[in-house]
Amino acid sequence: MILYDLPISSFGAKVRIAFALKGVAVDSRPPPDGYGSPAYRAIVPAGTIPALVAGDFVLSESIAILEWIEESYPSPSLLPGDAQARARIRQMAAFHDTGIDPPLRRLFPAPPADVAAPQVRRSLDRLGVLEGLLDAAGPFACGPEVTLADCGLPVTLLIADELLARYGAATPETPRLAAVRAAWAGHPVLGPVVATYRDVLAAWARQRFNDPA
Repeated sequence: MILYDLPISSFGAKVRIAFALKGVAVDSRPPPDGYGSPAYRAIVPAGTIPALVAGDFVLSESIAILEWIEESYPSPSLLPGDAQARARIRQMAAFHDTGIDPPLRRLFPAPPADVAAPQVRRSLDRLGVLEGLLDAAGPFACGPEVTLADCGLPVTLLIADELLARYGAATPETPRLAAVRAAWAGHPVLGPVVATYRDVLAAWARQRFNDPA
């Protein structure tokens, strides 16, 4: 089973986290000739990452891959609880993809401060909304168990830390957010993945923002 991916990809990271939480080994490798290349599109028509290849089964889009992982490897469940609990988990995962990630992604090209300012404000607003969506009792994003919602958020919040700091802002240290980040850091699977991604992100940011050696 192959996962086409890159170490810096946050959407790839959430798939890697899901596999790790399930205890399932996957061969993570970069797309041949880069994503979007003809060679890669011959394998994955969308040409995007992450993409999963399991025999003759090819699947792109991280949320679809996460759902496939959950259905193919149901234990431990990343969608626990009743219909309402599972809906809240999916809501949180969707908010990550459509609310938190997009304004941060617009900072990836390292735009000048005046161009970045609206995206910084939008990011801070979305992170404020996140505080209200996090489960009040915790310790994880949607309650006492690690779920699909905890696959994307940890690395994206590291991206927020790095990019917002570049523009004189900071990820809010609100109570629920601080508590869930501490829970991720102490988790036996999430903790090491988050630590590794932090190093990858720091190296990427130094290059992207042309930091002096």
